[in-house]
This record gives sequence, structure tokens and C-alpha cells, in this order.
Amino acid sequence: MNLIMKIFIIIIGLLWFTACSIIDRIDNRIAVKSVRNSLIDKNGTLLASTNENQKRFYPYKKSACHILGYVKKSNGTKVGVKGLEKYYDVDLSHTSLPLKLTLDINLTQQMSKLFENKSGGFIVMDIDGAILSAGSFPQYDLNIFINGTIRSHYIALLNSPNKPFVNKLVHNLYDVGELLEPAYRLSNNNHTIIQKYGFGGRTGVDMPNEFHGFIPSDKSKNKNILVTPMQIANFTALLATAKLPTPHFIQKRKEVKNVLNEQELQKLKLLQKKLYSRFNYPKELVNEINNKFHIAGMITKHNRTAWVTSYAPYENPQYIVIVFLENSDKITTKYIMYKIYNYLQKHHYIKVEN
Repeated sequence: MNLIMKIFIIIIGLLWFTACSIIDRIDNRIAVKSVRNSLIDKNGTLLASTNENQKRFYPYKKSACHILGYVKKSNGTKVGVKGLEKYYDVDLSHTSLPLKLTLDINLTQQMSKLFENKSGGFIVMDIDGAILSAGSFPQYDLNIFINGTIRSHYIALLNSPNKPFVNKLVHNLYDVGELLEPAYRLSNNNHTIIQKYGFGGRTGVDMPNEFHGFIPSDKSKNKNILVTPMQIANFTALLATAKLPTPHFIQKRKEVKNVLNEQELQKLKLLQKKLYSRFNYPKELVNEINNKFHIAGMITKHNRTAWVTSYAPYENPQYIVIVFLENSDKITTKYIMYKIYNYLQKHHYIKVEN
């Protein structure tokens, strides 16, 4: 073999090695980019991540399961199936930074203990729509979809009458009875006007496939307005501040709308006083938060579901708290609400003027 041929073979070999190295680097970059990004709470606590085996992991298991959602494999990549994993699927697949939520997972975890063996949910939201904590119950361990689960266990969850796979905050409709009394008073019982208070349409919360709710027409057989708990939370914010926010779980989102006219604003002032006076009677039941601030709201039981919807402080609204329990009582519902306000006070979320 002459010298020219040897040189030619060496050059071809070097080119092949270089090409292979470039391809390997490209593959590695693609692999790095394909790693799904993390979800963290408002304090930086990890809520969802991808481990070294490319498996999605949820360290808090059941807590906020309906909010976070989960992933499945599709064409070799992980895609969001429910919750924030689905709503922000593109962001989680293509951004380099963790997605930071408005959630406080510590509060969410503590409240979950109060809902053991119960069916219902709760929402804690600031007046601008940032959701500090929320839960739908019963819950389920998100990791069962990653690690696999016994089919009989999955079928039992699927067929449970308490619907653990349903996010009741946005995917269940309720006839809430007198909770809508303020909406009727503001609108003079006009169903068309009631829609601008956030009923009969989506709130805009960053959850996939949010239900619209139902406002009956003259031709409807069902004459009752049906709502989601998220709509009730949003309407409570309107009652507290005269402004309608867009509920959200991601810190960058914020939108607040003025939807009331002058006549409605005047009515609202009277309604606010009534929401305070009715909620705080009899006074012997109002001592759970050491009189640090006052709460306004409503508590009722309708169609076997107990509800409490509230805002505080009454004089300077900062947070909305709603709690609902199916097949339960008003006392338990109000007790959970007080536990939430105690947490908000203790951890300085609610700022009280001295």
C-alpha cells in the first residue's frame, strides 16, 4: 500500500471519528433537553422532578395530586396527562428553569390530614387570584402511574363513589343553594347579569378542561344554577374586593377585572356588612383566631354538601378561603376553615394592623 493510500485512510478515519463525536454530543444535548423540568412550590420546595432513570417522581405523593397531575409516555417522550403537568406541558418540556407555583405545599399537606376519609375540597386564594393552597378529596398517590400499580387497586379507585380521580374544584358541578344569594341580590335575579360574576363560564384558572358550570335558560328543565368550587372562590373574591380575579397556580399570571357598575357597587357595600354580621353570630363561636382579625362569609348545607365561603380580614381583605364537604356537617367545615386562617396568621400571610 503506497503512502498516498495510507494517508487517505488515516484522513477518512479521523473524519469518521470526528463525525461520531459530533453526533454523540448532539444526542447528549437532545437527551439533556428532553429531561422534563421540575415543579416547585412558592418556597422552592420540589413537587415534581425527573430522576436519573428518567422517571417522574412526586415526593409528596398524594398532596395536591389533582393540582399537579402526572405524565405518561407517548412516542418515547413524557407528556402531561392531568393538572399542571398537562396545562404547562410545553413549558415543562422546553424550558430550562423549574416552574414555580403559588402553592405552599406545607399548608396543603397539613390541610390534607383534616380531610382523611372525607370527600370534598378547599381553596385558599389571595384577592389577586394566586392560589396558595387547594385540594380535592379523596386523593391518590401520583407515583402509582410512574411505578405501575396493581390493576385491582386502580379499578377500585376508578369505581369509588367518592371519585378520587376527579378534580372536584373544576370538574364537579354543585347546586349550592343560598350561597348564590349575594349574586341574586347584586343582579336583581337576572341570570344574564350573573354570568359576568364568573358563573356559567370558565374562570380561566390554569387547569385543563375546566367546567363552565350551568346557568339555566327559559327552556331548561333544570332551573338551578350549577357551579364549580373554583367559581365560588372567584365570586367570593368579587364580594370581598369588588374585582374579579383570574385564579392561577403560576406566579407570573395575574389578571383582575372590574365587572360591577355603580349601582352594583352600592349594593355590594350592604352585602359585605351582612356577610360579616351573619357569619359572626352567635359570638361565642367566633374565638378561634384570638380576635386578631375578622372574617366575613357564608356557611350552609345544601343537597348533603356543607359549604363555607369566606374572606379575611373583613376590613382589609387579603385571602379567600372556601371549604366544602360532601355528606358532612357545617361545624366540621367551619372548623377546617378556622384551621386554615390560623395557619395564614401564624405564617404571616395575613398582615394585621395593630
